[in-house]
Amino acid sequence: EESGVVSPDGRWIAYTSNESGITQVFVRPFRREGGRWLVSAAAAGGPLWSSDREIVYEDFDRRAMVAARLEFSPNPRVIEREMLFE
Repeated sequence: EESGVVSPDGRWIAYTSNESGITQVFVRPFRREGGRWLVSAAAAGGPLWSSDREIVYEDFDRRAMVAARLEFSPNPRVIEREMLFE
């Protein structure tokens, strides 16, 4: 687990993990107990928050930058992924 970045509101941390065998982007609560939720749809890294509800990351398979928009009620889930550029 690496590349952790805290959300602007200080509630969440986005990070990369290769626990599944490939590097992917996840989100989990920051400074409190809770689960973790997958953000990327494929091998990915370099997460950055662009707002309280959007994470931008590099999709390694498509060689593109992707924006993932999230909902956090009751748990984080990706509601849309948009390829920004290759």
